[in-house]
Amino acid sequence: MKKKIQSIIRNWAGLEDSGGTPIDLTYGGPPRVQSTVEPAEKCSFNDVWKNIARLNSQNC
Repeated sequence: MKKKIQSIIRNWAGLEDSGGTPIDLTYGGPPRVQSTVEPAEKCSFNDVWKNIARLNSQNC
């Protein structure tokens, strides 16, 4: 346990190579994936409920 804690502290201090992929934290770094994607086609509120009713009738 003592070695594990020492290893964690050394990793946090940057004294040990963690072996992972380095992350660029500079401001304006590499491009990132957009968090949300807008769908090409949107269903209206009624379309959603019509689809739910159709699926429910198929399962009965």
